[in-house]
Amino acid sequence: MQHFLRISKYIGSLPDLVQGPGGNVSIKTNGHIVIKASGFCLRDIRKNYGYIKVKNSPDMIVVANGDSSTPSIETFLHVLIDSKYVIHAHSVSINVFSCMKNGEQELRKIIKLPFLFLRFRRPGADIGRELKKAIRKNKTLPSVIVLQNHGLITHHNSAQKALDLMMITDLYAKKYLEKNGIVPFKVLKERCDVNNHLFPDSVVFFTKNKMDIALERKELFFELYSAHNYILDSISKLGKTPNFLSASEVKKIRNMRQEKYRKNKYAILK
Repeated sequence: MQHFLRISKYIGSLPDLVQGPGGNVSIKTNGHIVIKASGFCLRDIRKNYGYIKVKNSPDMIVVANGDSSTPSIETFLHVLIDSKYVIHAHSVSINVFSCMKNGEQELRKIIKLPFLFLRFRRPGADIGRELKKAIRKNKTLPSVIVLQNHGLITHHNSAQKALDLMMITDLYAKKYLEKNGIVPFKVLKERCDVNNHLFPDSVVFFTKNKMDIALERKELFFELYSAHNYILDSISKLGKTPNFLSASEVKKIRNMRQEKYRKNKYAILK
């Protein structure tokens, strides 16, 4: 558990890797999986707070039911990966490429590690099924997985190696961006276009109207706004074309009960 808590706090404190309540860390132990609870921020996780233990079953599909602690919507995805430690982040540097047209081809030139590129599917059961198909097809699963229009996953039976893979993969993208004159990511107090969406969390949390949320939570919205603006601006500077989520996908994500639960849970946490 110490490794789980340490990694959660560490990557949760880096807004270029995790914005607001995004991202996940999990550990498998004694037939169970420990994972962040829905709506919580990784940076806030501590002993007996912000995570939940559920049965480690490949048939498990998590559906939010209004309990005070509901497992992350991505629990099914974590269960499907055999490694003891799984880290899921929303790296803005990786997402510059995962959110552009032909981004996989660009990443193949940049990342010097074997990785699986998983095409976009809605968070939760849909993306889990897509990973299940990839596992059946490829037999072996690389320790690095890029989720189109979503983020980055690394996994290993060693906590340190799982974290090292996350940081190294992110660094490949960072260095490429810097080499092309793109400044490092910073959180800025500015809003963004809420009509076009590059990743699921923007669909869930961006709104034209102010939400009735705790004051300290409002500050974290700037991380999401800044991530969206940075990704879009970087794609433009590279002379590439953004790959926005389709209107049908946006509608489906907005109507997901699990995502409505996560949004409401995040809004009221103090």
